[in-house]
Amino acid sequence: MNPVPPPAGKYAGYWTIKKLRRALRSRLNRWLARSAGAPPACVPLEPAAIHRVIVCRRNNRLGNMLFLTPLLHSLAATLPQAEIDLLIGSTDYRSLFKGMPGVRRVWVMPGGGWLWPLRMLALLFRLRAQAYDLSIEPTLNSFSSRLSAHLCSARWRLGFHTPNQWLSLTHAVVPDPSFRHEAHIPQQLVQAGFSRPAPAYPRLWLQLSEAERRAGAARLAALLGPGHGPVVGFFTEATGRKRLPPEWWRDWLIELRRESPSLRLLQILPPGASEPLLPGLPHLHEPELRQLAAVTAALDLFVACDSGPMHLASASGAPTLGLFRVTRRHSYAPLGPVDLALDVSNLTPQQTARATLLQLEAALRYSRGSVHTADSAPL
Repeated sequence: MNPVPPPAGKYAGYWTIKKLRRALRSRLNRWLARSAGAPPACVPLEPAAIHRVIVCRRNNRLGNMLFLTPLLHSLAATLPQAEIDLLIGSTDYRSLFKGMPGVRRVWVMPGGGWLWPLRMLALLFRLRAQAYDLSIEPTLNSFSSRLSAHLCSARWRLGFHTPNQWLSLTHAVVPDPSFRHEAHIPQQLVQAGFSRPAPAYPRLWLQLSEAERRAGAARLAALLGPGHGPVVGFFTEATGRKRLPPEWWRDWLIELRRESPSLRLLQILPPGASEPLLPGLPHLHEPELRQLAAVTAALDLFVACDSGPMHLASASGAPTLGLFRVTRRHSYAPLGPVDLALDVSNLTPQQTARATLLQLEAALRYSRGSVHTADSAPL
């Protein structure tokens, strides 16, 4: 019997709505592709000819924004002379790209309201004035990202050659099915789209400064108070069926404390939450993403369901344990050197707590034998 109860209330219909949106988006893209004709694959681009690039990813999910970071890492190494801009869907994620080599500016699509047409028109004129050499559309099935890449009016357009590709590309890459993780798929555009690509990078990447890391460690110490045991942070929320109920997390927490009394715990609270799972449990509510990442970077282990904070912690360099129920682990697993994606669909909270402690031991052994860094080596 499955120890995890099914979702209820506001989460019950989330997965159905998500599947319906994906199906409608795919149908629209296929219809437009039949009208425009799928682009042929073209010869690779010459890096020396490209000086201004824009990557278009209009999306409002934290994980999808972080999935761009390996692409940006590889792109900056392939085009060291180029200025790289991004076009994204929310100002909340602008700070994620601070300090990344090659990244010059992050443009944000305007929000709603009656002034939206004027703001959109102003942005369109500003984008076209940049005279981009290359626009990159890094997804397999995003209508809004393709539309954004089209509006930038770059000299060349690079994207994927798929049956539902309607964007008029000058350079198209046939997707390789061996690239299964959502963070690795976009890197194919660099590896196959340029004549002399830099190595691909395997993990998410957040460029935290040493000052940010010191501030995060100091804040963590202030939250926890005096103590010497290892520190595990956790985040209990997720969307739809990815979410585990509060009672599951309470049982997990109680078992952790029983098995390892010296363990120090920190709960990361989502927006709108004010109370931790158990009375007196140290907790943090931090809406600013870079400051949250700086705190998680100081943890010995971070535990969460498949969610944006899970990927943020992994990108910060924190050893991360991802708890998966319904999403594909090979597509959304955390990507650090000692990260683990654990299928908990048939595990009890007590079994998961014991697996957590085993993963903590692995993380502590790794930290004793290597330098803790968020940067990643090439594949």
